[in-house]
Amino acid sequence: MTLRPRWVTVCFLSALLLHPARATILSFDNVNATVTTPDDYNYNPETGGGTYNDPGASIVELDVNGSNADFHTGSGWQVALHTSGLFAYEGALQLAFNAAISAGTGAWSTWGFLAAGVFAQNAHTVGDTWYYALRRDEGGGNYGYGWVEIERNAADTWTILGSGYNSEGGILAGETGSSGGGGEGGGGGEGSVVPEPNVISFFLIGAFAMLYARNERLRRRRLARA
Repeated sequence: MTLRPRWVTVCFLSALLLHPARATILSFDNVNATVTTPDDYNYNPETGGGTYNDPGASIVELDVNGSNADFHTGSGWQVALHTSGLFAYEGALQLAFNAAISAGTGAWSTWGFLAAGVFAQNAHTVGDTWYYALRRDEGGGNYGYGWVEIERNAADTWTILGSGYNSEGGILAGETGSSGGGGEGGGGGEGSVVPEPNVISFFLIGAFAMLYARNERLRRRRLARA
């Protein structure tokens, strides 16, 4: 059986329409919010910005105290633990680039996330860079997952480098949308999002529809001349 070109086009467009949408990832590069003891920085993963020494409720807060840094979470945000200890001081889970962050994967599938308002503490060697796993309840028991990247610059200086968040499910540590720039000094990075493939599909559908219409006009003209 020979498929006519117009049916090939229709089948291709149908496949595009049925392609599942990929979740949008909100990410911020080059946040560069540097915190030196005894300061703290209250970071917002949804805006890429934050405030220093904010007495209000924590969102994702880096609090430097001498050679240690406390990582507070609040306003619905939680950070993954790496132990089953009774105290938050036992530590937040430290991840490498590209580690999977989602329900049922990683150490938090056993040990869980810290409740909002509780904090974790970790000591690191100067020059270390790592990721913390975040999550937030988006309603109905559905969680979004994210990451925040932190670097220890000096004995008493730490920096939030960037973050990423997927409100619809899992994410990889360090995963971002299209590359973005950003401001320095805690002013907030440039946000990036991964476009929904269905949006791209609609653009392709429009292009193929125009091509199909053109081919149909040419076909009818040839038939009329025959």
